[in-house]
Amino acid sequence: MNPIPQSRPSHGNPWSRRRFLRTALAAGSAAAFQGSAEPAPEGGWKAAVIGSTGHGDFGHGLEAIFRGVPGIAEVTLADPDPAGRRRAASSSGAVRTHADWKELLRIERPQLVSIASRHADGHAEIALACIEAGAHLYVEKPLVRDPAEADAVLQAAERRGRRVAVAHTMRMSPAAQAILATLRSGRIGELREMHAWGKQDHRSGGEDLMVLGSHLFDFFRLFAGDPLWVTARVLQKGRDIAPSDRRRVADDVGWVAGDRVSAQFVFSGDVTGTFTAIPRSAKPRENGEWNSSAAEALPG
Repeated sequence: MNPIPQSRPSHGNPWSRRRFLRTALAAGSAAAFQGSAEPAPEGGWKAAVIGSTGHGDFGHGLEAIFRGVPGIAEVTLADPDPAGRRRAASSSGAVRTHADWKELLRIERPQLVSIASRHADGHAEIALACIEAGAHLYVEKPLVRDPAEADAVLQAAERRGRRVAVAHTMRMSPAAQAILATLRSGRIGELREMHAWGKQDHRSGGEDLMVLGSHLFDFFRLFAGDPLWVTARVLQKGRDIAPSDRRRVADDVGWVAGDRVSAQFVFSGDVTGTFTAIPRSAKPRENGEWNSSAAEALPG
């Protein structure tokens, strides 16, 4: 994979954020299904994209992930919003569109589906229906809203022999792949520690963890595999969270809680990792409580 040109960000930079995301998404979707036990059907895969303009839209360019990918015969698309459906169809190269994703599954019978909505509240229902219809899945993060939904989707996929990939696109970036290759070569020694921070803005805490931290956790897994154990403390205004602290957020990713998270991970080979989400401007008061009013006023 060619490296990103070393140039300062500008309006004329050919590697815009949108182009980078689309390149990484296309690479990720192609890699997710390479080596599948099921060979590509004669004539290529029938792919579909499901999103909802105004309710999570199409994530960060997920409507375009099948465009130009070798082995894709055609793309169809579902979106209940007429204007959004037209825009997404143009971006995705969809040959047909539908207002209802259930109608798309019934009529088109796709073999690959991108569940593109950034909001996760509908992911489980759509994923289960797609798997039942025989499709492999590429899903915007987070996969679903809670462990019970995740178990249901993964168990259904196992029963049906379907693959499920999550759009953790950072691992497909040229920089990430270059770091991974360097680590594996041994040129910079052994991996010992990894440290990750959320954006730590007004979303800091549980929202930062679910909306943004999932990419960072996937980075940990890319470099060190699955953790052996995890421990964490989640606080709300300086105290441990309670069930009454749970809340919904703008990006519906399920229940979240807390305004600060400190987590530690241990991987095989005594590799350690940390994740921190604390508002950047938060300062301790004299009584030990946290003052996060400045952080809560930050823009989205």
